[in-house]
Amino acid sequence: MPESSVLLKRNKLVESNLDLVVPIARQLAAHLPDTFEVEDLAGVGMVALLEAAQVFEPDRLEYGLPQHLFRGFARQRIRGAILDSVRRSSYIDQTLEQTANEAVDQRNDTFRQVWQLELRGVISRAIDRLPDRQLYVVEQHYRQGRSLDEIGRKLEVGTAHVRKIRCAALRRLRKDLGELRREVAA
Repeated sequence: MPESSVLLKRNKLVESNLDLVVPIARQLAAHLPDTFEVEDLAGVGMVALLEAAQVFEPDRLEYGLPQHLFRGFARQRIRGAILDSVRRSSYIDQTLEQTANEAVDQRNDTFRQVWQLELRGVISRAIDRLPDRQLYVVEQHYRQGRSLDEIGRKLEVGTAHVRKIRCAALRRLRKDLGELRREVAA
């Protein structure tokens, strides 16, 4: 299958499942301390949705597997990534940590043999094209698990300013990935 066709299918998967991210983030935030903001959890969930689309085999949809199979997979990936992020933050209590471990184990056991990684390079290149400050914030927050407050201290700016930089980076990534999808479709 041509790479452009695969990218187009994966972009459609992401677009058609964006509605999963915020409700899952809200559901989990309701059981967490106030230090966890829904927007931050949704950011982690968005990255997980993109990664879920990376490892999903879109050919399976053509062979009769129902599209809701991806939604179930994406839900698990989003939930698991958010819980992983929460666990790394060290604010989690023992009960939530047990739930997180069960979700991660279930996700890994259920889908380990089904999915392959292909699209990571595309997303990495989009991230690498971010301006320096946006790249730094995305790298530190999503890949290194640092809090916005911690990043703000490093950059010598307030948390609100770091949040604006992060939001601008996410908007730019969405735009760049959308442009890539249009280029592939052309």
